[in-house]
Amino acid sequence: FADDRMPGGLFLCGASTQEETICYNSNTYRALLDFKYQRFDGGFMILEFGCLYIKNVKFYQPVNPNV
Repeated sequence: FADDRMPGGLFLCGASTQEETICYNSNTYRALLDFKYQRFDGGFMILEFGCLYIKNVKFYQPVNPNV
């Protein structure tokens, strides 16, 4: 994803870029919250060349097929 300080980007605000679309149609955002609160103690800042590995991401049928 493109946003190292706010993983999921503006998902909660209704944005529709690549990052947010993946969050809308999967359980990725929930997994990002788990990382934030369980591993980063409520803070969240991925290193510049860092990454997160999330196992077992589930994708759902889009509610709006145009997304």
